[in-house]
Amino acid sequence: MNRLTLALAATAFCGLSSAASLPDALLQGTPTLDLRLRYESVEQGNLASDAHATTLRGALGYTTKPWQGFDARAELEGVIAANSDLYNSTGNGIGNRPVVADPETLGFNQAWLRYTLPNKISLTAGRQRLSFDNARFIGTVGWRQDEQTYDGALLVAPLGKDFVAQLAHIGNVNSFRRFGPNLIAACAVSGPCSADLSLNGQALNLAYSSSPKLKLVGYSYWLDFTANTAARRDTRTLGVRATGRWPMTAGKEALSLDYTLEAAEQQRYGDSPQSVDAEYRLAELGLSQGVFNGKLGYEVLGGDGIYGFQTPLASLHAFQGWADVFLATPAMGIRDAYVQVGGTLAKTALQASYHDYKADSRNLDYGKEINVQATRPLVPLFGKPLTLGLKAAFYEAEGFPVAAGKPYDTTKLWAWLQYKL
Repeated sequence: MNRLTLALAATAFCGLSSAASLPDALLQGTPTLDLRLRYESVEQGNLASDAHATTLRGALGYTTKPWQGFDARAELEGVIAANSDLYNSTGNGIGNRPVVADPETLGFNQAWLRYTLPNKISLTAGRQRLSFDNARFIGTVGWRQDEQTYDGALLVAPLGKDFVAQLAHIGNVNSFRRFGPNLIAACAVSGPCSADLSLNGQALNLAYSSSPKLKLVGYSYWLDFTANTAARRDTRTLGVRATGRWPMTAGKEALSLDYTLEAAEQQRYGDSPQSVDAEYRLAELGLSQGVFNGKLGYEVLGGDGIYGFQTPLASLHAFQGWADVFLATPAMGIRDAYVQVGGTLAKTALQASYHDYKADSRNLDYGKEINVQATRPLVPLFGKPLTLGLKAAFYEAEGFPVAAGKPYDTTKLWAWLQYKL
């Protein structure tokens, strides 16, 4: 954690300790506990050995009671592995097995101080979660055991009942990946290893919604990284997003039509080369009724063979399939046509999807993917359920990715138990 974050955390709790209302501020706060035990296996056609990762995540946090407009939060997060030599964590130097980006770690996941005015305008400073809209551009990557959080400041300003403006400054990303000394290569076994990814980033998100039928969002993200890579270059992204739900029948479990339309432009920024110039497009149309839902989607991350539209701070696992083949957009871009269905039967939440991937700038089939998942609450502990999850991703390559001149498949399986208090 950098010095700014430590200073802000110390200021938060020292400021509370000098208050006459210290018992109320401290003793009536909210503790949190998040435990997740997970097994993940990866079979990747370009590597002779599979990955097998058994990891346990624990996050213990506490948020103070608001006091004269101020509140604060600290959260300690740790990840331990039962078999760290059986997978590439991005920080352990195991290069002959597939990546499972869950390195062992211990440190502060959050440490922030917030001030909120009576009109609900708030400013949060320190290490914190940041997630805008569906986390396609900036998110917490909550699927990974080491959550992605940000060092910086967030201003949230509700301007009237229908309009919310958010402005963030990001000075560092507390990443689930581990970086070498140049912030580009993965760590060597004996070399320096860092979870910090420094940048000078600004995010502006403006949302207007007066009805569930339409929410309009305009956004702009400026990312100036200390070290650039092909998949993480300095960019400025300007976009607009529209979502809504239209009831088609009446009643408690009405049939509804859901839609999403989004478009964005990404161009060079900072010291990026002139070649950084690409478009983003998204269209989704779905139906939902009660606990059941389904949708068709088409997402395009443009590419011209030199540069593909990148979203390096996104919650990437949630997009373009769970096999994580397209964490970095290929230079030829990607077109993802998909169908997704979900529902709940006998307390078991089910989800399945199918993806067909193609290049954007040429006639090339990348591959196809099937995803399935089931989660179910088990016996309650202290009033909260213990959740069991099973999940699988099957990616069949046609033209991407390629090793030794041949495309290779990827299969991933997960099983986990999670408890939140």
